[in-house]
Amino acid sequence: MKRFRPGGGGRARALAAALVAAGRLAWGQAAEPGQVIDRIVAVVEKVEDGRVITLSDLRFEAAIALVKRGGMQAADVELDDQALRAALTLAVAQRVLIAEADKVGAFQPDEGELDAALRAFERRFDSEAAFQRFLVKHDADRAALREVLRRTLRAERVLEGRIRLRAQVSEVEVRHYFDEHQQELNGTYEQIRQALRDKLLRDKFAALVAAEVARLEKAAEVRMVAPPGGSGPADEGGR
Repeated sequence: MKRFRPGGGGRARALAAALVAAGRLAWGQAAEPGQVIDRIVAVVEKVEDGRVITLSDLRFEAAIALVKRGGMQAADVELDDQALRAALTLAVAQRVLIAEADKVGAFQPDEGELDAALRAFERRFDSEAAFQRFLVKHDADRAALREVLRRTLRAERVLEGRIRLRAQVSEVEVRHYFDEHQQELNGTYEQIRQALRDKLLRDKFAALVAAEVARLEKAAEVRMVAPPGGSGPADEGGR
């Protein structure tokens, strides 16, 4: 069985940010309090891990993704329909990626990696009390958070495996970018060469992740039941 291998810290952070940005996920206006406690939003066919996505799942997963990226406002406000629709795109893509990994038993994080991810997430909060308020708000516990982080880690690693070779940046590309933007850059080529390479790598990662997420969403067999912003159950007849 292929083990989950943590990538470099910078590359892992870039991939996580690119995955969130691919769904254009951002905390927005506080949503009006609704009357619905929970409902099924979508069913992703041919997957076992998280096949049924409920509204509470979506809100929890979206808030986790944003908090991981530094959007601590997501810990306190209700996300609007636009943010939840973006979160649904990511949720579907994650589940399809994991289903593909399951076919070959690949990229399963071990307990130590999950412990580290959980600790890193907790450190995002100012205090233990703030972290507990986040869990209470989503009617969740550490086990539920750990499960979402497990799914996220697997999806990120599968995606990285797909795009890593295509995301390489050549010396020619770095030099070309420097020559094109030399007037607005500070420093000689040698002084800023690594910073430019990092920037181009992040940009390429983001573009490739966005394209892959869009492809996965299009290819996935998803039955929409009551999507965010929809007029009611199955109002769009699924897709």
